Amino acid sequence: MFTVIAVLISYLLGSISFSILIAKWVKGIDIRSHGSGNAGATNTLRV
Repeated sequence: MFTVIAVLISYLLGSISFSILIAKWVKGIDIRSHGSGNAGATNTLRV
């Protein structure tokens, strides 16, 4: 049972785009509308 819960939590954490959240919290912007438009870490660091 513990394994199923661990897999479910891991899946949910992996589906969160932390670059979007960090840009929203730090700068208050939607990172997808700046730079290359990609929500990846490289665009987040550039912007």
